[in-house]
Amino acid sequence: MTETGKRQTQTSAVFRFRGCSLFIRDHYDDVIFRREPIVPENNISKRCWFTFTSSQQVEQPIIWQMSQRFPHVVFDIRQASVQQAIGIMAVLLSGSEADVNGAIEFVRSKGVTVEPIEKSVVEG
Repeated sequence: MTETGKRQTQTSAVFRFRGCSLFIRDHYDDVIFRREPIVPENNISKRCWFTFTSSQQVEQPIIWQMSQRFPHVVFDIRQASVQQAIGIMAVLLSGSEADVNGAIEFVRSKGVTVEPIEKSVVEG
């Protein structure tokens, strides 16, 4: 107990959700919420089309393998259409330039076609 009669605690927790950390801190019985980006400001983002051209590629967990090999690359699947023999995904990759480029090269090494998504006039 402190002089003001409030119990002082030092509990804290960090949860990760959609590319952000959510900090929950309990101090003097107050809960404080704060969202912070996991990816530092000096990192880059690249938007790419991933095209899986064979049923073998569609059935492999290539995106999961990429996430395991490059854990500091945050990926967001923005759009996807997957059939038995072909798959197309719009993916946003964020992280250090070396990690993002490494992740793209890894996906290419699996035979997936990777092309940049160009901004449209509507998007700005």
